[in-house]
Amino acid sequence: MKKLVVIIIITAIIGLVAGCVLGYYFGTRSIMASYAGKIAEVNKLFPLPTEIYSLSGTIQNINSGVLTLKAAPITQNPFAENFPATRKIAITDATQVVKIEQKDQATYQDEMLAYQKEIQSQSAKLITPPAPFDEINIKLSDLRDGDTITVISNTNILNLINFPATKIQLMPALPSTSVQRPFPSTIPASNSSNP
Repeated sequence: MKKLVVIIIITAIIGLVAGCVLGYYFGTRSIMASYAGKIAEVNKLFPLPTEIYSLSGTIQNINSGVLTLKAAPITQNPFAENFPATRKIAITDATQVVKIEQKDQATYQDEMLAYQKEIQSQSAKLITPPAPFDEINIKLSDLRDGDTITVISNTNILNLINFPATKIQLMPALPSTSVQRPFPSTIPASNSSNP
């Protein structure tokens, strides 16, 4: 009798394990097949680039002519392949390092007016509009860990971890956002004698 109970328990355990394994295997395949079409639709909304020549991110370290960059995501597609998150950028003597600064509003408006006049006078020639910012040459030593930069290269850097930079642009620091409280930080004590 005890042997029969042990055999029944062992058979039940084996059946339960086999059922879980088969259910997981076929269930996963079924779910993947049902979502494959939906993933294909999402991929159409967020097309992946085939090549990129610039990349933005945050400086993690600068050491011996190599800049370590924590790269910003290349695409917003949650189903995209994983691109390298950390990149090593070789800095050579030919690498140009610049700081991006916003132009004075009056200067930019004057440039836009001149641009619009030039467009009206010459319709056949392609004219580049003025940029709202200036590039100011700086030294590599002006870059700090934590700075936000854009790295530009002459080669396709889509999947490269190590690559040389032709230009590094230091982005302006974001203004600090101090929260203004609409109410006083302390609430006056209420007078309990007033009803």
